[in-house]
Amino acid sequence: MVYMGISKPNLKMGKRRFHLYITQALGPISLILSIAFTPGPVWSQQDLWEQLTIQGNRARSRGALSEAESRYLQAVEVAEQFTLQDLRRAAARRNLAQTLVLQGRFVTADSLYREAIAMATIALESRHPYVLSLQDELARLQEAMAEADELDESEKISDTTIQDIIRDRALWLARRLTLQFGTIIPLNGELTNTHHQGLIYGMSLQIPLVSLGPLTVNTIPEHFITTLPNKHSLSEPFKMRGTNLTLAPALGPITLSMGAGVYTIETGRAATNHLGLIGGTSLAIKGRRSNRSDTGVQIAVRVRGLYLSDAGPGVVGPVTLLQANLSLGWRW
Repeated sequence: MVYMGISKPNLKMGKRRFHLYITQALGPISLILSIAFTPGPVWSQQDLWEQLTIQGNRARSRGALSEAESRYLQAVEVAEQFTLQDLRRAAARRNLAQTLVLQGRFVTADSLYREAIAMATIALESRHPYVLSLQDELARLQEAMAEADELDESEKISDTTIQDIIRDRALWLARRLTLQFGTIIPLNGELTNTHHQGLIYGMSLQIPLVSLGPLTVNTIPEHFITTLPNKHSLSEPFKMRGTNLTLAPALGPITLSMGAGVYTIETGRAATNHLGLIGGTSLAIKGRRSNRSDTGVQIAVRVRGLYLSDAGPGVVGPVTLLQANLSLGWRW
C-alpha cells in the first residue's frame, strides 16, 4: 500500500516537513502528488513590507496613485504584525497619507498622519527630527484644509454676512503678515563714499500662488523704509521708502525671490520716485507651536540686493544696496 503524509509543523524552524511513502504499484502517482504539494518559497513579513513599499513608491513616481494607494494599504496591514516600537508602522501610514493628499482626500490623510505621529513617538523622542517632520506635514495639510474650507465658505453669500467675509479674509492675511528689520549696506555707486550702514524696517505679506509638491511659489508685496545717516558725500540724511512685489519660489525652508518696486528717494527736502529691481534668498526657521494656543513664531533670515538705475536727487547714477534683515511672523 502506498500513501503520502505530512508531519506536524516544526515550530522551531517555522516549516512543514513532508514525508513520502512509495510502493511499487503506485510509485509514479505518489511522486506526482509529492511534487504538486511541495510548497514554494515564502516571503518573510519584513521582505513583503519592503517589496510593497518599493512598488508603492514606483507607482506614485509615475503618477499611478490608485496603484500606489493599494500597495501602501497592504504595507500598512503587514506592518500591523510588527512590534509597537517598529517605525515601519508609522512609515507605512505616512506613505499612504502622502498619496491620499495628492488625491485630495485630506480628511483621511489627516487621520493617518495623527496615527503615524502617535506611533513614532512610542519609539522616538517627541523632539526627534522624524517626529517633527511628521508634525510639519500634518500642519501643512491642516493649512490646506483650512484654506479650502475658507474658499468654500466665501461662496456661500446667503449663509454669511459681508462683515464675516471681511473678518475671515483679515485673519487669513494676518497669518501671512511679517515684520522685518535689519541693516542696509551701500555696495556701489556714489553712496559707497558714505562707508556707513543704515537701518531697514517694514512689513511684508506672503500670499500663496501655486503649490507643486515640495515646491511652493508665493507672491510677496512689501513696504519698507531705509535710512542712511549724513556722511561725507551726502549733505543730508538719505531716506528711501519702497513698495515692491516679488515672486518667491520656495523649496523647503529655502526661498529665492525676484521682483520690482517703486522707491521714493529723499535727500534733504527734495524727493523723487524711481523704479528698482530687488532679489535675493532667505532661510525660514519655524518655531514650535504651543499646545495650548496652537501658535508659533516663524523667523526668516534674508539677504538680498536692491538696484536703482538713478538714486537722485542727491546721488547721480546707478546704486546697488545690500540688505540683510530678519522677518518675524505669527503662525497658527
